[in-house]
Parts: sequence; C-alpha cells; structure tokens
Amino acid sequence: MVAVVLFASLIIFGQQHIDADIAKDIQKILPLDTHVEVEDGIVTLTGKFKDAVTKTIAQEALGKVKGVKQVIDKTIIAEPVIQTVSLAPNKLLMR
Repeated sequence: MVAVVLFASLIIFGQQHIDADIAKDIQKILPLDTHVEVEDGIVTLTGKFKDAVTKTIAQEALGKVKGVKQVIDKTIIAEPVIQTVSLAPNKLLMR
C-alpha cells in the first residue's frame, strides 16, 4: 500500500514538474501580453497578440514545445491603433 501511494505521489509530482517546465519553455517564446497555464500537458493561453501573424507564429511554435498535448487558445488580437493626422494647408498648393 505504501509503495502504491509513493508511486502515485511520484507520478503527480512528476507531472507538476513537467507542467512547470512546459510553462517556462512557452513563456520564453510568447509576448509579454500573454499568460500561460499548463495542466497535464494541456496549455491554456490567455491575453493578446499584436496581430494575426504574431499569433500564428506563436501557435506553430507551441506545437513544437516538448510535453504539450493540446493548446486551448483564449487569446485575442489587439485592436489596431489608428492615428489621425491633421495637416496644415500647404501655402504652395493654395496659389
């Protein structure tokens, strides 16, 4: 009985350690605006990416991280920043 409990503890601790390693590896490749949670090799992403290209590149990279079984992507793409520019009338064009 003690051996079974010890073995089960090693499996659970070992998985937690693997999950922590997976999370660290993923955080190295993701932008700062994202958050990672890993449970039993299943990765849940939240946060935002600056654009669709960055999100796609990150998703492809996640598939190559050792230990990742599945990715649940709850991220969003940030709204583009639109800047307005007001131009003063050009005196040369007014002639």
